[in-house]
Amino acid sequence: MPRPMPVPDPADDAPPRGRVVTVDYEGQTYTYDLDKVTISALEDYDDGKYIRAVRAILGPDQWAEYKSRHPLGVDLDRFIAALLAAAGALGNSSASSAS
Repeated sequence: MPRPMPVPDPADDAPPRGRVVTVDYEGQTYTYDLDKVTISALEDYDDGKYIRAVRAILGPDQWAEYKSRHPLGVDLDRFIAALLAAAGALGNSSASSAS
């Protein structure tokens, strides 16, 4: 006997909703989903490989945008602090304790 087809839930068609971090930094908005940050990115941050970690978290397009606006390394510490502060505001204890 054939099984009845399940009725699709309209909520299943909605894009997944993670904990999206939005950082407004010197006239540009950067976003990333905390739930999609990889273990490798967190390990890079923990190992002091901050540029690699930020590049992985932001993705190639946003990283390229950041570099085009801030070509000097002197600003990177403030940018990382802004990323961590925004993540901490969402209750991510691993991001807020690393600052």
